[in-house]
Amino acid sequence: MAAQRPGANDPLPVVEAPRTNGVGNVSERVRDFMKRAPGDPLSGLKRADEMWLKMRMRTGKEPVRTVIEEIPSMDFAEIDFDVLICGGSLGIFLALALAKRGLRVAVVERGRLIGRDQEWNVSRKEMKILIEMGLLTVEEVEEAIVSEFNPVRVSFKGMDDIHISDILNCGVSPKWLLEKARTRFVEELGGTLLEEHLFEKAVVGHNGVQVNLRVQSGASGSLGSGGAGTEGESSSETVALYARLLVDAMGNFSPIVQQQRAGEIPEGVCVVVGSCARADWPSNDQGDLLYSFTPIERNLQYFWEAFPSSSKGGPSDLRTTYMFSYLDTNIERPSLAEFYDAYLNWLPEYQGKQIDEIEPIRALFAAFPTYKNSPLQTKFDRLLMFGDSSGIQSPLSFGGFGAMLRHLRRIDLAVSEALKYDALGKDSLKLLSPYMPSLSVTWLFQRAMSVPADRKVADPEIINKVLRSNFTAMDRIGDSTLRPFLQDVIQFPGLTRAITGMMTDPVLVWKILNHVGLAPLLDWWVHYVALGIYHVRHGLAPDMESSSSSSTFEQNRMRESLKFGAGRDYDEH
Repeated sequence: MAAQRPGANDPLPVVEAPRTNGVGNVSERVRDFMKRAPGDPLSGLKRADEMWLKMRMRTGKEPVRTVIEEIPSMDFAEIDFDVLICGGSLGIFLALALAKRGLRVAVVERGRLIGRDQEWNVSRKEMKILIEMGLLTVEEVEEAIVSEFNPVRVSFKGMDDIHISDILNCGVSPKWLLEKARTRFVEELGGTLLEEHLFEKAVVGHNGVQVNLRVQSGASGSLGSGGAGTEGESSSETVALYARLLVDAMGNFSPIVQQQRAGEIPEGVCVVVGSCARADWPSNDQGDLLYSFTPIERNLQYFWEAFPSSSKGGPSDLRTTYMFSYLDTNIERPSLAEFYDAYLNWLPEYQGKQIDEIEPIRALFAAFPTYKNSPLQTKFDRLLMFGDSSGIQSPLSFGGFGAMLRHLRRIDLAVSEALKYDALGKDSLKLLSPYMPSLSVTWLFQRAMSVPADRKVADPEIINKVLRSNFTAMDRIGDSTLRPFLQDVIQFPGLTRAITGMMTDPVLVWKILNHVGLAPLLDWWVHYVALGIYHVRHGLAPDMESSSSSSTFEQNRMRESLKFGAGRDYDEH
């Protein structure tokens, strides 16, 4: 096994990290560990902590910078591109698909479009989409996958391990993948890539969008190693480009997203810390997908993920481990430095190696905000959010690559039709980011896996008990329920069977209701009923290819919303 789980009856010491609740106070244990890693991850940790502190200090009343302006009477003399995409890490894949259709596409990236070293975890099922769309060949996908392992484990304190194969068991090299996509987009399809250009603002006119960019004098930082990213020094040189459609793929902290959300406070956050390290691991041929072995500590339930890195060619001594937790943005929540100290405290018990026995290669840390108002619908004509900017990923996920792949074909087709029929008004583009009950129902799971900062914890094992009951029921039902759930896809039949299976323990059900709370449960019930309606309506909808008639643009989007809103897109691959 990837790690030996302590016995269910073994007492576990509760070791608290030093309280800081701020920025810059880092324990000696964390300092020593990061000094042994290449580069300067400690500075990155402090920058990320500054962003996390700002997130916890927000009241929702802070002024928001206006970066999108509408002047409906303005006509632009020339339109340079059909689509201009700001943000290349995920945006390059949409750009590649649209350029393959013969559209004029530009990608703007504030730094250099270079993928990070840390692998993206995904299933072959998702990578197959790139092959089916003709964006990569079978051989290229094989080359992009640098690690592969089976099975993966799901387990919570006090339960038997669940092992399942071919779920998020492939590590893809972002560096290789982005370089291949970049080369194909620019050299083979004639796309335009503007690196070291910083988005400043955009003006939406009658026939297009004017996008103002500032030229960077140096490459920017990146979120790849857990840092929040730093902009390079900006020069005084500005560039104005004109496009029929602007796509925001700049992620959660995009200035466009911030304006559209009007300073909205995230309803949830997933804090992730970890490392990729070299050691003589007891076992390094399998992975953990979702694992816990400790009770609630400081109103936090720690979850773990682990997998071998760069292992496709044979046994590897590199292993990535993450510790993550779901929480709110209460100011009393720990700093990222505190989270990292807790990670180093529990890592030896989790992986069977003392900290001085492992050699850190990369230190990883980030805080991913999540919003119930997702997917985010545009408030402006000629503007669309894509990838993490759209909020299309599950609130349980801390990476948007898999979600982007699942929606890539849908967005590619919808954007091409929107351009073809000039359906570029906000009412039409909102149909590309529809309400999806399959996404909304996942909020109750995040709530069940977290504890509000101001809540007194009556039972420190309640989250382990809830998940133990839920996953035992899903495992008993079979792969048709468990596999989609582990890939952040919820379907009505499987969810209903899992809930029914949990009803066999009425005492636990009462504890779950008390832990979750009445208001979140009632809110979830609305989405659960909607999920059932979408499931039935999708089954009754005609199974046909998207129509080529402009009059059915809305119907095409409705069919897509029913399919994805019911989680039935999972059945296609």
